Amino acid sequence: MKNIVCNPGHGIRCEDSGRTTVWPVSHVVAENINVQNALYGVRIKTWQGGVGSVRNVTFSNVRVANVATPIAIDQFYCDRGGARCANRTGAVAITGVAYRRVVGTYSFQPVRLACSDARPCTGVSMVDVRLSPVASAPAGTVAPLCWNSYGEASRTIEPLGVGCLQRRNGYAMPLTQPSNYTC
Repeated sequence: MKNIVCNPGHGIRCEDSGRTTVWPVSHVVAENINVQNALYGVRIKTWQGGVGSVRNVTFSNVRVANVATPIAIDQFYCDRGGARCANRTGAVAITGVAYRRVVGTYSFQPVRLACSDARPCTGVSMVDVRLSPVASAPAGTVAPLCWNSYGEASRTIEPLGVGCLQRRNGYAMPLTQPSNYTC
Protein backbone atom coordinates (compact mmCIF):
# COMPACT_ATOMS: atom_id res chain seq x y z
CA MET A 1 0.00 0.00 0.00
CA LYS A 2 1.44 3.38 -0.97
CA ASN A 3 0.55 7.04 -0.80
CA ILE A 4 -2.44 6.82 1.54
CA VAL A 5 -4.23 9.83 3.04
CA CYS A 6 -6.67 9.32 5.90
CA ASN A 7 -8.53 12.32 7.40
CA PRO A 8 -10.49 11.72 9.68
CA GLY A 9 -11.10 8.08 10.58
CA HIS A 10 -9.60 5.10 12.35
CA GLY A 11 -6.23 5.22 10.56
CA ILE A 12 -4.51 2.45 8.62
CA ARG A 13 -4.84 -1.02 10.08
CA CYS A 14 -4.54 -4.76 9.68
CA GLU A 15 -7.55 -5.85 11.67
CA ASP A 16 -9.66 -8.57 13.19
CA SER A 17 -7.21 -11.32 12.30
CA GLY A 18 -7.87 -14.66 13.94
CA ARG A 19 -11.57 -14.43 14.74
CA THR A 20 -12.95 -16.92 12.25
CA THR A 21 -10.01 -17.73 9.99
CA VAL A 22 -6.48 -18.97 10.55
CA TRP A 23 -4.95 -17.56 7.37
CA PRO A 24 -1.65 -15.86 8.01
CA VAL A 25 -1.18 -12.17 7.25
CA SER A 26 2.38 -11.63 6.06
CA HIS A 27 4.71 -9.47 4.01
CA VAL A 28 2.61 -6.31 4.21
CA VAL A 29 4.25 -2.98 3.36
CA ALA A 30 2.45 0.32 3.93
CA GLU A 31 4.46 3.42 3.05
CA ASN A 32 4.02 7.14 2.50
CA ILE A 33 1.02 7.41 4.80
CA ASN A 34 -0.56 10.65 6.00
CA VAL A 35 -3.11 10.36 8.82
CA GLN A 36 -4.83 13.40 10.34
CA ASN A 37 -7.50 13.89 13.00
CA ALA A 38 -7.88 10.15 13.52
CA LEU A 39 -8.22 7.68 16.37
CA TYR A 40 -5.14 5.69 15.30
CA GLY A 41 -2.28 6.17 12.88
CA VAL A 42 -0.99 2.68 11.99
CA ARG A 43 -2.47 -0.25 13.88
CA ILE A 44 -2.56 -4.03 14.03
CA LYS A 45 -5.52 -5.45 15.91
CA THR A 46 -6.22 -9.14 16.37
CA TRP A 47 -9.15 -10.95 17.85
CA GLN A 48 -8.76 -11.86 21.51
CA GLY A 49 -8.31 -15.63 21.77
CA GLY A 50 -7.75 -15.85 18.02
CA VAL A 51 -5.45 -18.12 16.07
CA GLY A 52 -3.15 -17.56 13.11
CA SER A 53 -0.27 -15.17 12.59
CA VAL A 54 0.73 -11.69 11.52
CA ARG A 55 4.35 -11.40 10.42
CA ASN A 56 6.68 -9.16 8.48
CA VAL A 57 4.58 -6.00 8.43
CA THR A 58 6.30 -2.66 7.74
CA PHE A 59 4.88 0.83 8.19
CA SER A 60 7.25 3.47 6.79
CA ASN A 61 7.24 7.19 6.09
CA VAL A 62 4.17 7.82 8.22
CA ARG A 63 3.06 11.39 9.03
CA VAL A 64 0.44 11.89 11.71
CA ALA A 65 -1.28 15.09 12.82
CA ASN A 66 -3.63 15.22 15.81
CA VAL A 67 -3.92 11.43 15.99
CA ALA A 68 -4.98 9.95 19.34
CA THR A 69 -2.56 6.97 19.20
CA PRO A 70 -0.15 6.97 16.22
CA ILE A 71 1.34 3.46 16.73
CA ALA A 72 -0.69 0.53 18.05
CA ILE A 73 -0.78 -3.24 18.32
CA ASP A 74 -3.82 -4.69 20.09
CA GLN A 75 -4.00 -8.45 20.70
CA PHE A 76 -6.99 -7.96 23.00
CA TYR A 77 -9.54 -6.76 20.44
CA CYS A 78 -13.18 -7.39 21.29
CA ASP A 79 -16.23 -5.88 19.55
CA ARG A 80 -18.65 -5.86 22.45
CA GLY A 81 -19.27 -2.11 22.12
CA GLY A 82 -17.48 -1.07 25.28
CA ALA A 83 -18.50 -4.05 27.42
CA ARG A 84 -15.60 -5.94 28.97
CA CYS A 85 -14.69 -9.21 27.33
CA ALA A 86 -13.27 -12.10 29.29
CA ASN A 87 -9.53 -12.40 28.74
CA ARG A 88 -8.52 -15.42 26.70
CA THR A 89 -5.14 -17.07 26.79
CA GLY A 90 -4.80 -17.69 23.05
CA ALA A 91 -3.71 -14.98 20.65
CA VAL A 92 -2.69 -14.45 17.06
CA ALA A 93 1.12 -14.67 16.86
CA ILE A 94 2.64 -11.30 15.88
CA THR A 95 6.27 -11.07 14.81
CA GLY A 96 8.45 -8.88 12.64
CA VAL A 97 6.57 -5.56 12.76
CA ALA A 98 8.60 -2.47 11.79
CA TYR A 99 7.75 1.20 12.32
CA ARG A 100 10.17 3.36 10.29
CA ARG A 101 10.12 7.15 10.12
CA VAL A 102 6.86 7.80 11.97
CA VAL A 103 6.59 11.52 12.75
CA GLY A 104 3.97 14.01 13.91
CA THR A 105 1.60 14.81 16.75
CA TYR A 106 -0.65 12.80 19.05
CA SER A 107 -3.52 13.77 21.32
CA PHE A 108 -3.71 10.80 23.74
CA GLN A 109 -0.89 8.20 23.72
CA PRO A 110 2.07 8.03 21.31
CA VAL A 111 2.50 4.23 21.34
CA ARG A 112 0.30 1.40 22.62
CA LEU A 113 1.65 -2.10 22.09
CA ALA A 114 -0.70 -4.36 24.07
CA CYS A 115 0.43 -7.93 23.48
CA SER A 116 -0.70 -11.22 24.98
CA ASP A 117 0.96 -12.88 27.96
CA ALA A 118 0.62 -16.23 26.18
CA ARG A 119 1.93 -14.98 22.79
CA PRO A 120 4.04 -11.85 23.21
CA CYS A 121 4.82 -9.71 20.16
CA THR A 122 8.38 -10.34 18.99
CA GLY A 123 10.72 -8.73 16.53
CA VAL A 124 9.08 -5.31 16.82
CA SER A 125 11.33 -2.46 15.69
CA MET A 126 11.03 1.30 15.85
CA VAL A 127 13.44 3.37 13.79
CA ASP A 128 13.32 7.18 13.62
CA VAL A 129 10.07 7.71 15.52
CA ARG A 130 9.43 11.35 16.48
CA LEU A 131 6.09 12.07 18.12
CA SER A 132 5.00 15.03 20.22
CA PRO A 133 1.72 15.98 21.88
CA VAL A 134 -0.47 18.46 20.00
CA ALA A 135 -0.45 21.94 21.51
CA SER A 136 -4.10 21.54 22.45
CA ALA A 137 -3.69 18.04 23.95
CA PRO A 138 -5.82 17.48 27.02
CA ALA A 139 -3.99 17.16 30.31
CA GLY A 140 -4.78 13.43 30.19
CA THR A 141 -2.16 12.29 27.69
CA VAL A 142 -0.87 8.85 28.59
CA ALA A 143 2.66 7.45 28.62
CA PRO A 144 3.67 4.92 25.94
CA LEU A 145 2.83 1.26 26.65
CA CYS A 146 4.81 -1.81 25.61
CA TRP A 147 3.12 -4.77 27.31
CA ASN A 148 4.80 -8.08 26.37
CA SER A 149 6.35 -6.39 23.31
CA TYR A 150 9.87 -7.49 22.45
CA GLY A 151 12.19 -5.80 20.01
CA GLU A 152 14.33 -2.72 19.73
CA ALA A 153 14.25 0.99 19.08
CA SER A 154 17.04 2.80 17.26
CA ARG A 155 18.13 6.13 15.84
CA THR A 156 15.93 9.08 16.85
CA ILE A 157 13.18 8.11 19.31
CA GLU A 158 11.01 10.92 20.74
CA PRO A 159 9.68 11.15 23.32
CA LEU A 160 12.15 8.81 25.02
CA GLY A 161 9.36 6.63 26.45
CA VAL A 162 8.31 5.68 22.92
CA GLY A 163 11.40 3.49 22.76
CA CYS A 164 9.84 1.20 25.37
CA LEU A 165 11.18 -1.88 23.57
CA GLN A 166 14.31 -2.67 25.59
CA ARG A 167 17.23 -5.04 25.15
CA ARG A 168 19.32 -6.39 27.99
CA ASN A 169 22.05 -9.05 27.86
CA GLY A 170 21.23 -9.75 24.23
CA TYR A 171 17.55 -10.45 24.90
CA ALA A 172 14.71 -8.03 24.26
CA MET A 173 12.86 -7.16 27.44
CA PRO A 174 9.44 -5.50 27.81
CA LEU A 175 8.63 -2.82 30.36
CA THR A 176 6.61 -3.82 33.37
CA GLN A 177 2.86 -3.30 33.37
CA PRO A 178 1.77 0.23 34.32
CA SER A 179 -0.90 0.49 36.98
CA ASN A 180 -3.49 2.04 34.61
CA TYR A 181 -3.42 -0.79 32.03
CA THR A 182 -6.77 -2.38 31.24
CA CYS A 183 -7.80 -4.75 28.51
